[in-house]
Amino acid sequence: MPTTLLANALTTVERIKEQGSGIRSTDPTQDEAIKFCINSATTRILAYREFKSLAVGSTLRTFPIQWQAGYADINFGRYDAQTITVVTVNTQLGQTGTTLQSSQYQPLPIGAPDGVFTSIRLVAPVAPGYAPTGVHCQAAVTGTWGFPSVPPDVEHGCIETVLDWLHTYYQVPGEALSAVVSQLQLPARVQSMLADYGKVRVE
Repeated sequence: MPTTLLANALTTVERIKEQGSGIRSTDPTQDEAIKFCINSATTRILAYREFKSLAVGSTLRTFPIQWQAGYADINFGRYDAQTITVVTVNTQLGQTGTTLQSSQYQPLPIGAPDGVFTSIRLVAPVAPGYAPTGVHCQAAVTGTWGFPSVPPDVEHGCIETVLDWLHTYYQVPGEALSAVVSQLQLPARVQSMLADYGKVRVE
C-alpha cells in the first residue's frame, strides 16, 4: 500500500533528495521509503513540541490549572499557541467555568521569542473552582495552535534524521523498512537541538 505523507510532515520528499541523499530528483524508486522515514521522524520530533499543528483556525484545548500561593499557571505541555483568544477556568466536572478578561491573564513567555506562547499566568485573583481530592482543576483555552511555520533548524533536524535512517536501512539489506526504523532513535545532535527549545519530551 502506498505511503501517504502526514499532513503535518516537517519536510518533503523533494527536500530529502536535495540534501545529500544521493538520490536524483527524478528517481521515484525510493519515494515510499523516504515518505515512511519522514512520517516516523515527524512523529518523534512532534513529541517534543507542536512545530506543525493539525489544528485548523481557532481551536479549543483543555489543560490542567496549577494553583500556587497567590497565582496560577496553565502550562500547555508540548503544545504552543500563536494566539490566545478565550480562557475559561474551572471547567472540571462539567462546570460552566469562568471566562476571563484579557487583563486577568498573561500569555508567556513575554514577547513570544519563538513566535508562540507556551503557558498562561493568571494575574488577577481567580478563585479555584470545586474539585474533590484527585480531580484537577482545568481550563479551556481557545486559540491558534502550532508554530507560524516550521523553524528551519527543526526541518533540518528532520532531514538529518531521515538521511541517517535511510543510510542505516541501506546497510541492512533484506530487512523490512518499518522493522529497521522502529529500532532507530533521533540522532543525538537532533535531540540536543530539540532540547534547546526548552521542553521535556512527552512520551
